[in-house]
Amino acid sequence: METITFDSADLAVTEDFLSRAYARMGIGSSAPGTGRARVVRNGVPSAGVDELDLDFEMS
Repeated sequence: METITFDSADLAVTEDFLSRAYARMGIGSSAPGTGRARVVRNGVPSAGVDELDLDFEMS
């Protein structure tokens, strides 16, 4: 399992990353100045753990 670190305040960049890493999705925010996302993936060859810190709502 590869280690990944992602950190961005750009929702378009975050949407692209999450769509490639997990599943196709669309994200957005109606509140100005929000949208930071931080993703860290650690693990061993047979399992991984992803820690997500998202500063916006998803549904």
